[in-house]
Amino acid sequence: MSFFLLLMISFSFRAEAGSTILHPAVQALDEAGLPVKSGRKMSEERSCGKCHDIGFIRSHGAHFKGSTKVACLQCHAKPDSASEVLMVNTLGAPQNANCGACHGISGTAGTLEIPANYGEVDFTEPSGLQHYGLTLKTGEIISSQLPSVSALNLKNKAQLDSPWDVHAARGLSCINCHYTFNGPKMAGSRRKDLGHLRFDPRMVSLAEYIRRPDHSFAPPACESCHNAQIIHEMIPYKERHLAVLACQSCHVPELHGPALQSIDQTVAVPNGKALLRFRGVQTDLRASAMNTRYLEGYRPFLLAEIKPGVGPRLAPYNLITRWFWSSESKEVSPEIIRAAFSVSEAGLFAPEVLRLLDQNGDGTLDSRELVLDTREKVEFIQARLKTLGVKEPLIRGEVSAHPVQHGIQRGKTVLRNCNSCHEQGSRLEQSIVLSEQQPFGAWITKAAGQKGPDFEVQQLRVAPLFSGLYIFGTSRSPWVNRAGLSFFLLTLLGVIIHAGARFIASRSAKACELPTTPVYMYSVYERLWHWLTALGILMLIVTGFDIHYGGKFLGFFSSVLAHNALAWVFLANAFLALFYYLASAKIRQFVPERKGLLSNTVAQIKYYTSGIMKGAPHPKKKTAEEKLNPLQQLTYLLLLNLLLPVQVITGILIWGAGKWPDITATTGGLPVLAPIHLLGSWLFVSFLILHVYLTTTGRTPLANIKAMLTGVEHLEGDSK
Repeated sequence: MSFFLLLMISFSFRAEAGSTILHPAVQALDEAGLPVKSGRKMSEERSCGKCHDIGFIRSHGAHFKGSTKVACLQCHAKPDSASEVLMVNTLGAPQNANCGACHGISGTAGTLEIPANYGEVDFTEPSGLQHYGLTLKTGEIISSQLPSVSALNLKNKAQLDSPWDVHAARGLSCINCHYTFNGPKMAGSRRKDLGHLRFDPRMVSLAEYIRRPDHSFAPPACESCHNAQIIHEMIPYKERHLAVLACQSCHVPELHGPALQSIDQTVAVPNGKALLRFRGVQTDLRASAMNTRYLEGYRPFLLAEIKPGVGPRLAPYNLITRWFWSSESKEVSPEIIRAAFSVSEAGLFAPEVLRLLDQNGDGTLDSRELVLDTREKVEFIQARLKTLGVKEPLIRGEVSAHPVQHGIQRGKTVLRNCNSCHEQGSRLEQSIVLSEQQPFGAWITKAAGQKGPDFEVQQLRVAPLFSGLYIFGTSRSPWVNRAGLSFFLLTLLGVIIHAGARFIASRSAKACELPTTPVYMYSVYERLWHWLTALGILMLIVTGFDIHYGGKFLGFFSSVLAHNALAWVFLANAFLALFYYLASAKIRQFVPERKGLLSNTVAQIKYYTSGIMKGAPHPKKKTAEEKLNPLQQLTYLLLLNLLLPVQVITGILIWGAGKWPDITATTGGLPVLAPIHLLGSWLFVSFLILHVYLTTTGRTPLANIKAMLTGVEHLEGDSK
């Protein structure tokens, strides 16, 4: 009883850094139950099994599956302990240094530097990328230190005054986020099998937890601790951004650690491993220590995660390409490849291989020369592989995506510029370079079983796919742009041709001044409504196209705010106008009479196509009660009853995408709404061009515009 009491006391005194102050003294025993002072390997069943259910622990976690066999002491003893005999007296909860020894560089003590054995692992093993894997896969370094005081040769090193990871700087340890599911401290907050419960107060006792701690660690989400909704006031459409953007998309703007770009196993290297190439790392021809290489860093690539029931979400990733020889759908072993290159124990290549690959003739092969980038080189090695019994050897490439989840930044280092995503050529459109050097004729695909982000492999580059997402300023609907621009250009061309024909006809026609009568045509409200509407449409078009093209004119954020404000003013003006025209019964002037509509329309078309060239009078007499001709009435009927409602409805749904996502989703979401809204904008632009031009078809070119300014129009002949 006193023994378990001591254990409970020890866990209750757990420090924030993840260490346990107290732990009973445990004697390290071998499989025979004898002390390991004899030099035999420690048995976990004998040493730890008295208190802990070793079988349960191994079956409930990823640290003891397949080829991965992690010993208890690797995680629960001080990393700097010299021997098992000493380690058993320093047992506790895993510290960051324990996790970093396998998963990535943590820099918990002393000056942070890249270990000498960084990258010297066997990538043919399933666990190959687990040694410093986090840093190798993405360049993430989890440390509270500043990059500026590290031993790394970083670009703009003196200016890097933010910690490698803000969570590490705030004193959080790995196990604070990656906690055990049945730990008494956190167990009640998550229940996979009871999704309807936000918190389950039932939990295992401390004694049971010590006996059987679940080592299936929680995959944490930022939302587990942070409520992003109550901050981020600088973000417009906050709900929408948080729904489709992972926090790391902005909070990990750049990574400075040496992340893998490619693993080339098509060639043999002296150390017998694989030829590694890194992102943002200056190539050193003599492969010097990583600490001396110039690390420029890289910007993670935003890819769309497709999660069932959640929808697409943009998150940062690094892409790693692995090149290898295959034969009959099986990978050729490194031993055979090494034999094909005839690499000796001393790391020397066969003379014929050296002659083929040694481009500078210095008698050695550097990393730039170790690549099969020509047909001659590939066929030469293929022939040597065939002599070793390999059937139809081919070079293949596989691309794997690795999520960026650490290296969190805050403050001034976080991405805040809208144009980082919302403009052409932004980080969303960048083509991702897979490898600086590619074996000749290699067949490249996604890695087998690749899940998560959506992307398309295109030889040495990857094109991100954003299915289900529409990003203003970046996304394009080619058919909409082509159709809208074509309609606009046809309208403009028609106006130019018609204006030219009128100009030529006016030079030969005889001027004939007819008496006119002034008529009060437009009331003050009609004129005010007209000019407010015209100005509103014009500004909506300007700001709308500025949003579509990434804020080139006013800036993206300013254009969004202005567009929204103008839209609400325009909508209010439209409702007031509707009330006015209904209350005054003047709305009748917009409705064409069915009787004689066809003949009157044909007559109006004939007038615009030929009569106006000859100076013929308007076929429809204009009065204060009937201002519009049949063509104008039909145009306004379509404009006010079809085009305008479509623009208003799609605009409101786009604006409300973050507020009512379910309603927007039922219409197809932004990928459907935004192109429709854009097409409507092109039609409005075309209408404005035509409308402004037709104002010149009055008694004089400026007569109609003057009338809309003063309210008085001079009509030819008797207006009664």
